[in-house]
Amino acid sequence: MSPCPFLIVVDSASVLPFLLPLLNDAEGEVRSAACVAIASFRDPSTFDDITNVLLDDSLIEVRQSAARALGDTKHPAALPFLMEALRDSSWWFEREQAAADLLNAIKNMGSAAVEPLIEALGDRERAVRRYAATLLGELGDMRAIEELGMALYDLHNEVGKVAAEALAKFGAPTVDIFIEALTHPEAEIRKNSVAALCKVQDARIVPLLIEMLRDPARDVQKQAMLALGELRDQRAIPALHEIFSNRADRELSILAKQIIESMK
Repeated sequence: MSPCPFLIVVDSASVLPFLLPLLNDAEGEVRSAACVAIASFRDPSTFDDITNVLLDDSLIEVRQSAARALGDTKHPAALPFLMEALRDSSWWFEREQAAADLLNAIKNMGSAAVEPLIEALGDRERAVRRYAATLLGELGDMRAIEELGMALYDLHNEVGKVAAEALAKFGAPTVDIFIEALTHPEAEIRKNSVAALCKVQDARIVPLLIEMLRDPARDVQKQAMLALGELRDQRAIPALHEIFSNRADRELSILAKQIIESMK
């Protein structure tokens, strides 16, 4: 059989007038399918219509479809709408799993999302700041390092912890930022930095963690021990033996023994 000589080209101008009303269909599955079909044309003039679904649809599943559809366009004009959704608490309040689709959609925008996400690190909502830090770490754009370094000191510890984890993904260029954080008066900031440091490949890390075994805060000491145990570096054994030999803190002594045993 010879190839078909006809090529059917779907013209968005002729199809979209029929698809757009389906965004208000009574059936959720139809609204979801309409989002996908409309977004496939990558026409910025339709993004506002899809965003009405993204923000206002009564079903979170349909809103997830709208987020995925906008993200799949990879069109810079869709990014402001996705960022607007990120700032809408109905997307993430008690809906961590549902928010994953929105976060992936923003991530799909690649480097174009970096500046808006850096701006979001200053949002008044801690959840928005936390999500922004996570995405910046996953995108791995060096422009984010300085701002994530500032986010280490966020007033909400959960944001600072995520910022530390995101920073660690950038590797050696972040070590000096962590070194400064290790001297901060707040123990939680030091603890978050210690936990993140063991994910960084750099010759300075093990000596830094050994030094943090003498931190005045017990939780920081414990985190340093766990980090050294994860790295399994033999240079830590003498310092861990010293903690094991000191029976004043029974829990830390037992933990030091366990870590030493795991390094053998």
